[in-house]
Amino acid sequence: MSSPSGRRALLALSDAGPDVPAAVIEGVEGIRREIEAGHPIWIDVEDPDAEQIAQIQSLFPFHPLALEDVYHAMQRPKIEEYDEHIFVVAFGIRSDGGTRFTPLEVDFFLGQQVPHDPQQGAFVDVEVSVQRIFGDHC
Repeated sequence: MSSPSGRRALLALSDAGPDVPAAVIEGVEGIRREIEAGHPIWIDVEDPDAEQIAQIQSLFPFHPLALEDVYHAMQRPKIEEYDEHIFVVAFGIRSDGGTRFTPLEVDFFLGQQVPHDPQQGAFVDVEVSVQRIFGDHC
């Protein structure tokens, strides 16, 4: 999805709880409202451009070196601990549906602004949130 300027908008999926359907949130301000409401969110950015990295940086206190690694794909697998979060680079395998397989890099962050239940003071079960957000598509 593109913004009026032709740039790709930042999109997120929000999980407001078991009684509320997951919602697609578009744009930094909408995502910021979901974060402030304490809703677990999933931001999926494939091949991010510099503007999307800047938008993510405006939302989360991610270390600049970790964000640089997200921007420059094909990092080595690693886990890096920072004061506010953990940054993980992992690899999976992508298939073309036949016999050709290629590595698939997955970068993600874990920290205080990840799935968290403010009333219970404990982390929400990520698997349950992913199932509510993606349903049978995961």
